[in-house]
Amino acid sequence: MELNEITPRYQAVKIDNVEHVNDINDEIIAQIRRSRFMVCDLTGYRGGVYFEAGFANGLGLEVIYTCRKDWVKEEILRDSSNNQIMTLLDSSGKEISVKKEGVHFDLSHRNRIEWESDKLEDFKTKLENRIKAVIF
Repeated sequence: MELNEITPRYQAVKIDNVEHVNDINDEIIAQIRRSRFMVCDLTGYRGGVYFEAGFANGLGLEVIYTCRKDWVKEEILRDSSNNQIMTLLDSSGKEISVKKEGVHFDLSHRNRIEWESDKLEDFKTKLENRIKAVIF
């Protein structure tokens, strides 16, 4: 079964692509309530994703976690000269600490599909297989 065969049964929804006039948070919650399962990507500083996945989990929905492979672990950031970057300046000139946090410890133990930008076909296959195994 190909993902194309799944498409008639399930449609991916990204809230940025949904036309609505509601409060964005209300629309996100409404879309999650309409869902059969959720694919949740943990790449980057996206705290809302953790809330949305927790909400879906609380509703009893299956949550399939994904993350770009280079984001999984906490890491010290470095510039092009390999110097450690510990602080940046915000718009008011105040120093702020920086680091790549990786997947938060609350979900770091969960099974996830790790993907790489230059291997998206592999990611697609893994995601299709996970959906077939968990949802069908």
